[in-house]
Amino acid sequence: MLILVANNEVKLRKNVVELLKAEGYQTLEATNGFSAWEVVSKYPIDLAILDVEMTKLTGLEVCQKIKETRKIPVILISFASSEEDRLNGFAAGAEDYIVKPYYVRELVARVNVILKRNTQAVLQFKGIELDTKAHIVKVDGVEISANRKEFSLMKLFFENVNKTLSRDDLIKNIWGWETQNVDRTIDTHIKMLRTKMGPYGSDLKTIRGVGYKLEE
Repeated sequence: MLILVANNEVKLRKNVVELLKAEGYQTLEATNGFSAWEVVSKYPIDLAILDVEMTKLTGLEVCQKIKETRKIPVILISFASSEEDRLNGFAAGAEDYIVKPYYVRELVARVNVILKRNTQAVLQFKGIELDTKAHIVKVDGVEISANRKEFSLMKLFFENVNKTLSRDDLIKNIWGWETQNVDRTIDTHIKMLRTKMGPYGSDLKTIRGVGYKLEE
């Protein structure tokens, strides 16, 4: 899993990254709010750790922007410790709010808990089962083949049933930084996905001028 660590403080950021890597996570780093948002826009992040006191964009602002477009859990870190500060953090969409100073090992433990809680092994839509750990797709009990992009697309739609996803949402979540000629690639993948979904392919609707929606 890929985790963004965004913090102005180099030493603290490096300590967090070191422990996350020791736990088997991949990491990306950002030194301010603007660069943090750029990373989120380009890469398929699974969780973001944001320092509230970052420059250019605050951690709160980045958290709000994330929640407007992506289903990514966020941990906010701040010197601000009042009840109002914490409530503002949760109102922005954060899953957790940690006050400085803090133990880095405790932060990593909280990361583990949040990711475990947010990771569902088997996703289901009508007669389709998606095993996210084994990367197996079954339609009415029959296993079908799906490449990495098709699987990721199906997972994204399954996690957002009845929600319209724009083409930008698909690009940010699936293709990340691979933006050249993606528009045509999206059309091809959606067409193939509908075919592989068998009798349920018609439930993947095109919302003209907006994007796509998996509709129950």
